[in-house]
Amino acid sequence: MPTINRHNFVIKYSQIALSAEEVNFVVQRQMSRSLKWIAGIVVALGIVFCLANLAEFNDGNLGLMVGIGFLVGGLQILLFGTIVPLLHRVQEEGGRKPIRE
Repeated sequence: MPTINRHNFVIKYSQIALSAEEVNFVVQRQMSRSLKWIAGIVVALGIVFCLANLAEFNDGNLGLMVGIGFLVGGLQILLFGTIVPLLHRVQEEGGRKPIRE
């Protein structure tokens, strides 16, 4: 049974040329995935700040306001991480199509 040298396998298959569309797809996918992770971290920080400062519930509680800001900001980041790849996909498919022809 032939043996496979893992180092040669990695070098051989890492040198495959990718088209520009494939590279863009990979970059967009990584961007979307990283934005979702960042959004999750920001939302988790918002929850921690809100729970830590919930005792005094008013607009003068800076920790609570920062926590609410993190919650809103995290949801915005999650929204962008979801919508941007969809917009790129629509653009690659030829843009908007007319409703009536």
